Amino acid sequence: VVVCGAGSEVVKSTREKYDSREANLQLAKLPRNKRALTSVGADLISISFTADTRCNLLFYFVGLSGKVGNPRPRKRKVGSFTSGVEDDAGTQYDWRTITHPFQVVLEVVGVIPFVIWALNYDHYWRTRTIGLNITTSQVKVALEPNDLHTVFLHFDDFTDPKSPLTEWFCWLQKRHLEKLQLSDYQKSLYCESYARSKGVKYEENFNEGAHKLTLSQMRDLEKKMTRQDIIFLRCKAMKKKWRIPKENQEFVDFLGTSRSSIVEEGNNRLPSSNSIPLYQRQYSSPLEALTCLVRESNSFLSPIIAVNFYISSLDLIIPNDECSTKSIPSIISVMAVSSEFKASNPLFSDKYDLPREYITMNFSVCGLVWNIGDNGAEDIELSRFRNGSFVGLAYMCDCDDSTVNDVVTLDFRTTLYPSQDPVQTFSVNLEFCNVALILNPLPLLSSLNVLLALFGLPFRPVTETTRNLARKMSNVVEDASETNDYITHIRTDIQIRINDVSVLFMIDREQIYRGVLDFSISEVGINCRTDGLSGKLSILPQTLELCAAQVSRHQPNLRDGILLWKLMPLKPILTIDGARIDAIAVPETESSEPIMKRLQIDTKIGAESFAFNASPSAVVALIGIANSLEVLRRSNNSDAEETVRAQLERRKSYEEERNLIQYRRDALFRIFNSIDADESGTLQRDELDQAVLALFEDNSNDCSSEQRALTLTTDELRRETDFLRSVIDPKSSNAANFEAIDSLFFRMANKIDDNNLIPQSLAARNTGRLDYSKSKEFLSNLRSLVYFDDLRENAAMHEVYRITGCVLDNRANNFPVPSLWRYGQGIDLFWDLYSRETGCTPVSLNGQSITSVQRKLVRFLYNYNFAKFCWKSLVEPQLRAASSESGRFDVVTCWVLDEDSRCINNSGAIDRLLQQVYNVSNESRAKQATGIKPMIGQYNVSVSAVVDRAMLTFGSAHTFTKPLLYVEFFLVSMSSSARLSHGFEFVSERDNSGDQSSLGSDLQLDEREGNFIHFRSTLQVNYLNRKHDHMECLLEPYPCFGNMSYKVFFQDSNSNFEGDHKTSSFSVNVDCPRFLHCNALPAFFETASVLSKVISQSDPESYRKIMISRDIAFVRNIWNASIDDTSDLLSRREALSVLRSAAAIHWKGELEGLQGEERDKRLESLFSDVNEGPISFLDVKRGLRKSSSTRCYFSGCETVQLKNSVGRDLNVATKDVLDVGRAQGISLQTMLASFQNIGTGSISAIPLKEINDYDDSHPHKLIGRISLYCDGYKMIDDIGMSPYQPLMFPLVRRGKTNRHAGKRTKNASGFAPFLTVVPNSASLDSITLELRSCVTIITEIPIKIRIVRLSRKLGYLRKRGTKSQIDLLKKNLGPALKRLAHGAVIVHERNVVKEGTSDPLPLDILDSSHYHVLLIQDLTTGNNDSWREPVLLTKDFLFNAMQSREISRCHSSSGILVLKDRLNIHMSTRHHNPLDVDTNKSILRRTAWDTTIKIVPFFLLSNSLPFPILIRSWQFSKNKDDEAWTEYIQYEERNDESYSSDDDTSSMTPSLRGRSSNSEQFHLPKEENFKSNHFSLDRVEKGGTLRLSGISLKQPIFIQVSQSVELPQEIEGEIMWSGTVKLGLDRLRTGVNRKGSLSLPKIVLDIGDNCDTLVDVSVEQGIGVPMCTIYSPYWLMNKTGMKLEYKILTGHFKRYMDSGVGGLPVMIHCGKSIETNKIHHNAAREVSLVPLERPSKSILQPWWDATSNGILVLQETA
Repeated sequence: VVVCGAGSEVVKSTREKYDSREANLQLAKLPRNKRALTSVGADLISISFTADTRCNLLFYFVGLSGKVGNPRPRKRKVGSFTSGVEDDAGTQYDWRTITHPFQVVLEVVGVIPFVIWALNYDHYWRTRTIGLNITTSQVKVALEPNDLHTVFLHFDDFTDPKSPLTEWFCWLQKRHLEKLQLSDYQKSLYCESYARSKGVKYEENFNEGAHKLTLSQMRDLEKKMTRQDIIFLRCKAMKKKWRIPKENQEFVDFLGTSRSSIVEEGNNRLPSSNSIPLYQRQYSSPLEALTCLVRESNSFLSPIIAVNFYISSLDLIIPNDECSTKSIPSIISVMAVSSEFKASNPLFSDKYDLPREYITMNFSVCGLVWNIGDNGAEDIELSRFRNGSFVGLAYMCDCDDSTVNDVVTLDFRTTLYPSQDPVQTFSVNLEFCNVALILNPLPLLSSLNVLLALFGLPFRPVTETTRNLARKMSNVVEDASETNDYITHIRTDIQIRINDVSVLFMIDREQIYRGVLDFSISEVGINCRTDGLSGKLSILPQTLELCAAQVSRHQPNLRDGILLWKLMPLKPILTIDGARIDAIAVPETESSEPIMKRLQIDTKIGAESFAFNASPSAVVALIGIANSLEVLRRSNNSDAEETVRAQLERRKSYEEERNLIQYRRDALFRIFNSIDADESGTLQRDELDQAVLALFEDNSNDCSSEQRALTLTTDELRRETDFLRSVIDPKSSNAANFEAIDSLFFRMANKIDDNNLIPQSLAARNTGRLDYSKSKEFLSNLRSLVYFDDLRENAAMHEVYRITGCVLDNRANNFPVPSLWRYGQGIDLFWDLYSRETGCTPVSLNGQSITSVQRKLVRFLYNYNFAKFCWKSLVEPQLRAASSESGRFDVVTCWVLDEDSRCINNSGAIDRLLQQVYNVSNESRAKQATGIKPMIGQYNVSVSAVVDRAMLTFGSAHTFTKPLLYVEFFLVSMSSSARLSHGFEFVSERDNSGDQSSLGSDLQLDEREGNFIHFRSTLQVNYLNRKHDHMECLLEPYPCFGNMSYKVFFQDSNSNFEGDHKTSSFSVNVDCPRFLHCNALPAFFETASVLSKVISQSDPESYRKIMISRDIAFVRNIWNASIDDTSDLLSRREALSVLRSAAAIHWKGELEGLQGEERDKRLESLFSDVNEGPISFLDVKRGLRKSSSTRCYFSGCETVQLKNSVGRDLNVATKDVLDVGRAQGISLQTMLASFQNIGTGSISAIPLKEINDYDDSHPHKLIGRISLYCDGYKMIDDIGMSPYQPLMFPLVRRGKTNRHAGKRTKNASGFAPFLTVVPNSASLDSITLELRSCVTIITEIPIKIRIVRLSRKLGYLRKRGTKSQIDLLKKNLGPALKRLAHGAVIVHERNVVKEGTSDPLPLDILDSSHYHVLLIQDLTTGNNDSWREPVLLTKDFLFNAMQSREISRCHSSSGILVLKDRLNIHMSTRHHNPLDVDTNKSILRRTAWDTTIKIVPFFLLSNSLPFPILIRSWQFSKNKDDEAWTEYIQYEERNDESYSSDDDTSSMTPSLRGRSSNSEQFHLPKEENFKSNHFSLDRVEKGGTLRLSGISLKQPIFIQVSQSVELPQEIEGEIMWSGTVKLGLDRLRTGVNRKGSLSLPKIVLDIGDNCDTLVDVSVEQGIGVPMCTIYSPYWLMNKTGMKLEYKILTGHFKRYMDSGVGGLPVMIHCGKSIETNKIHHNAAREVSLVPLERPSKSILQPWWDATSNGILVLQETA
């Protein structure tokens, strides 16, 4: 079947170009070769009947398909088309498939009963079943908008009721029925003949001489009648003969089921053919009920109608969007679509008083998948799965419950309650389950654009004929709504269930394996019940969670549409518990009006708790989602889409303007008819007078002062009427027709005058009006009358002369006294005019406001000053006297217009009439939009929300951790209300702020009816004390409440034709009832520092960098364990083995589902760039950076990274490994073999997953505690992991197995063995812990450190009475330690320690029986063998609890600061006694010192000048302490027999391996280096600080300063140094001089012309290091733009020139402070200046600040 017609593109372009009539003509004349074709065909059509007794009809279609062909444009070249179908005329078509070939089986059930009913009478027709069963194979439908529009347009010509073909057929049928319509005489004749044929006398008044009809004649008449007409006439003829037996059960059942009755048995009333309503009806006679029974039981809808269809698979193909450059095709696959439809007649139901179901429909879908097409999206960056397929939009979940099969289930039922006004109820049950929706931005946008384009069907535009028909139909609807007899009352009951639905938000739109956020909806119930306009909506969701998830890389069932992903074991990002939403709508009507006044909508929202966990990974994920959605906005701004959108907007605007013009013409016509009382078609003078009067008295019933003032005076009424007649009837014919008025208002609405002859609106130009540019009509008569804006502009004198009889000058304001007016007659003239115009008496205002009366007085006297004089001299005395007589003294009688003299009536009759046209047209548009009058005038919407607890946390996402910040809101409540009009805009109020008379008279609006929001809550903020892992209160519970309000006001502006001017006001009020207490302790600032550091890294780019760094560091440790010390290269097999080890722990998810060979290929791709030879770690590092794009943001949460800085190997496992081993009775040694070993200085990842948890379908539980074992010590179990809290663990030595062994020697350092666990706070959501000892070295400058072990022969330092203890109170402690360190064994060494890094001390050094000394070498001094004073690594030496002077000197000479921090000691739960009293002893037992040795420079020099400087410093060494030592300790071998390895903790005492000479094993510095002098030459940038090391604080230091000037190579010059400055460091209060001062006197330093600086030396608080600052306190900057000459007085005159174009400032010392020394005081200078030339604007422009200084004005004469 081929249908030929215009294509959709041709129809759209034609209807956009022409109007409706011309467009239809153009489409009708469209030639055949430009028309499109719609082809529907099948390869095979088979028709058969079933062989059973039912004899159902079967239709079988094979290869049923449909396609659309669009004609190709003709070309002159022959052979340009190689494909296509040609018709006889040679037209070629481009064919596009709409439906691909598929098979259909149609089974028609109930053929025999239908044939019997159609050809004869079936008594059991209403019990029959007529059905249609449809079964199809896989159906593929292409949703191409243009092609589908073409199909709809082609079939619209045959199916649309308004199509020309259908209208022509209906016209023929109507004409035929008119010809066959029987007259009343023929009907009576038929009744008479039928009664006679049955032997019954017809008792109606009928002509007895009429002949009787024969049977053939009666059959001819019956052919012209319908079945209902025949039954009606026969019952009318046999009303006396026919009797229904009482025992007729069928008739009795019909009366029962219809709940009807017969009023009077045997009544002779004729049966009525109108049987509406069918229920609860009272029939006048049995025949009338019988007629209804026969008609209803034999109608086509009487039997049961059942339609069933089943589609095995339905594929909806969404093609490319031709208007978008980034179009992505997609396919919506719906599996196993089945539907059952059943309809029955409710009239014959066996339910008498219960609702009756008469329509039921069941719809179910077994599977739903929305995939991306394989072709057409290669150029767009989209996310793919591992198998290469694109990530789609919808998939099915892998449900464990085998009973759940359908993803979509719909149950629709329609019931009817049998009443006189039938109540119809619609019941809808929708269930949606087991579906995963992926928010894939670009494919979703592309698909929505195509789907929205499908609704752009180019329907036939509304013509004048159809518009008139619509108006008539709307009038019929209005009449029906007014009677409201047969409108069915509708009720709805909608229940929606959503179970196990997940919405997956892609963090990275190009890589789904980055991670997703799963918004899981376990169960949500939505119930909606309505009864007319009232109803209730309830939404009851269970717990709603937004969780982090990871899409599985192994998708075995992806072809079946099942997507696999797993939830990460983290805290949910968003959790909503106990939520409930209830919305109730209650209509409020007026008893006197059928239109509803308002609809009250109350919404209540409640929730038990609302929690948002803002972890770093959650913030990064949300930012990533926001960036993905940003693509939607950017992709929407393409040029092609903008062009299409602009065309649609122009077309829409054009249609709106054209409709608006028509609506306004209709409104004008209606107003014209209302004015034309005699219906003559013309307006007479008296009709115009009444119209003008009605315009100004439209709101006269309003008691407001403004409306009273709007009434016209006699002269104003005459003026308005004359002007209106002159405009609409310029020829003075005393008759104005509608055409003249229409032309006038058209010109006014489009602002057409002498200067603007063409309308600006395109729709107005296309209305066919007269072209005024070629018209001879004079348009100046459109000039409007003059209206004053201020009443004081009224200054005419003609009325003054008429009343007073005097010729006066208005400017003088000297009016004669009233007694002299017209010799006493003027007062009577005034009172007559006053009473006639205002309606008041001399002693009363008759209920009017004083403002309106005074305004009217000014207008009819035409003079403001004279009206004011009359009021004060005549009216006010009379009113005051009348008030005194009545006892009222509070009446206002003064003149009030001086405060508000604005003229309210500032528009004329034409303006008001035009405004009335706009109002009527707007009402018609609103009525046309809804089809009937607006049922609702106003919506009152109220929303209230109550949340018991709302929590906001920021910190780690692990479930076993505490947040850094915890914000909690208690009892959050919010209530809001809004008043909306039927157009869903805020209801505006009249602005009476300018009306003085209305003050105090207006009623205050009810607050419940305004637009407001009330809120209240209690806020509490807690933070994490990192040191104690305890939540502390930052902000105590604080109540807060307030409100916000929004109001819209309108002001009357009658000159504005488009409506009233509206303004809005917005106010916010927050009440804080008491003081706000904030507990900001030092611990809070530590937490805030960590919080700011974590927030700074919470962006996707920083997050990825940190993840890559973690991966590289992890692989590097495994790589280092596999190489030797000589090379960094591995073979390919060894490199692959290293990557396998890393993948087994760290990349398990990335390699999920891969077999061994495929996994190895993936790992080998990391170094695939290397063709041959060994592999270096740099090659693997480059591969790791390339493959990092697929790493999941949440992958690091399942492991904990441990860095071993203890100095010994550690064995680590999660706590559940130890618990399982103990439960199974496994020995400790066997369990230790299963622990993971972490070598010294290595980093290892420990899985936190439970050993028995292998199911990835649900979020598994992570173990937050580990067990640790260190050789030589007892095992530590139950170690809690925290990403923020540092902890210390006591190490208990393992006892000797030999009971005769000696007692363990106490360590020499005095530090108890502790294991300190320090978390890395910048590790995102992954946990990184560093395991170290309790003493750490940290430096501020690059250094080299060396630790040596001292001999047991302590010599001079040996304490009396002991064998091997050092006496720290002896003099010259530093030189003695230096002597002992010379030649000592080196046990630990780091060649380079960078600035800001730390180096923990090995545990064996702290727990050794030997003394150890720390040696520090500065790497910035240039002397690579210059060592600082040694530091004894003992607790007493470092802490210096007794404040020993010798120890303090050693600290200062070594340049160290000892920092102590008391940390918590881990207490095992098995040994913890909760009954311990919180005393000082228990606090000391629960905490321990964590010690940090901070290495600082000896001297700091800061540059605070605006230019860089050069500093030359030197110092001479005088080692008096060393010269006091006369004896020299010779070096000898240190193989002391007294030392044994048993004295230490173990035999693993650290030593340097690979030493080949004694000089590398022992500390042997050169002797002269201890007495070397210091010299340095450095450049210090502006604002920079120089750190000097290698100097002595016991000696002064000398410096010289010079400006750092970069001279060109061709210019030779020398640096001009300042004078030498001696800084006495020995006089400062440092560790070497406790009695010194904190600062030195300031010194004036001259470093060049115009540059005087000060040198300030003081001791830096906190670190005790001398700080030298070079600065200038006074700067002289020339911003005048003039050349200046300075004269400086310093004993003699110096002159300096300044160009005034910027540059460096002049720095001259002018201070005379008495706090400085005498030299500094006497160095002050006096400065004077003189300008040399006037300023220039070009020079001043960059210096002058106009905002603060004003506008710059340069006078040429200055």
